[in-house]
Amino acid sequence: MTSVSEILARLNLSNRDLNNISLSQLRTIFQDLTVKEISSLCAVNRRFNTLCKDESFWRNKVSGDYGIKKKYGDTWRETAITMYEVNMINLGAKWTNGKTYREILNDALQNGSGSIIRAQTLYLLPYAKYQPAINDILFDALDEKEIQDFANSFLHKPYTDEELNSILLVKSNEIDVIYTTVRIYKGKGLYLPGVTIRGTTTTGDALLSYDFLRKMIDPIIYVMQFSSFSAERLAKVSY
Repeated sequence: MTSVSEILARLNLSNRDLNNISLSQLRTIFQDLTVKEISSLCAVNRRFNTLCKDESFWRNKVSGDYGIKKKYGDTWRETAITMYEVNMINLGAKWTNGKTYREILNDALQNGSGSIIRAQTLYLLPYAKYQPAINDILFDALDEKEIQDFANSFLHKPYTDEELNSILLVKSNEIDVIYTTVRIYKGKGLYLPGVTIRGTTTTGDALLSYDFLRKMIDPIIYVMQFSSFSAERLAKVSY
């Protein structure tokens, strides 16, 4: 855990400097700190704590760090802490096609998770050439080493750093979280809202449709949940 003195040192600040910093300057400084680091500073300095009680600061922090525009808790500070604890992805960041992850989420909720796979396939074509190889990169290669293992096995040469970075962006954790969110939200797997039952069932009185539950569920809750998953665990849910 990073100590308060280490945080201040990274900011090139000393205890003597703290009383000479305006609240507007603190706002700028705090934007580059994590929620946990800010909370640590709030506990040791009255001026820091003044800013930490400012809900508008936390609203901007949540918006800038996570692309979230509504509270998930009683206060914006509570929302910020929750987002930090679940390792929430930044829905305001942009994917390889220039769209924000929020825009991609909304599009996939409208058109299905397959729209994400189709987009990934398009952007991976220059690096894999044919569909089975693209599938290997998409569904089997979970990290840089496995991607390079694929390249060495099938292309007989490693990807350059630039190529690897491009592939990693196409396969970003954010896009995997969104893909999983949309699949589950649409009724795939064992999570709410559930899958529509077709035919007969032998266990109880299953409903024919769970669409009424889907309308009650905020998909951002799934984004929060799946943001906390490791790549390996996320892959088990996604595919």
